[in-house]
Amino acid sequence: DSVTQSRLCYGWSITQLAEGYRYCFDDVICAHLAIEAAPSAERLLDLGSGLGTIGLLWLGQQPRPLQPGALVMLEAQAGSVALCQETLRRCGLCDIVELRHGDLRDEESLASVGSGFDVVTANPPYLATTIGPNLPRHPQRAYCRHEL
Repeated sequence: DSVTQSRLCYGWSITQLAEGYRYCFDDVICAHLAIEAAPSAERLLDLGSGLGTIGLLWLGQQPRPLQPGALVMLEAQAGSVALCQETLRRCGLCDIVELRHGDLRDEESLASVGSGFDVVTANPPYLATTIGPNLPRHPQRAYCRHEL
């Protein structure tokens, strides 16, 4: 799969597969609602973070300097974690953002992220496999949209 860099915010670009899951307006809305719900939040937990879009959009609106641990993300798909790690590296955010590979449905993974968050976002797969005529052909897209 070819990898692309797409502009996001604050001069940052996001790493994503050309044919895989691509960030969308749902992510922008979720980040906006998190900021609106808790405008003075200093720490965000993003569950099912995928490529990291929601958390990064939120982080882009935070006062500078950014504080280590301001954003913690938990993602189940190894491929999406790898893409997000590349985004964090390119944006110089590896010391600010904590990215964990784990499934939010797993109690140990969920407990490992800790506590003390001011706001929590989640945009996990929300469609049953029985909805729609076919699953997307690309496995990353299918996993991001459908409960597999």
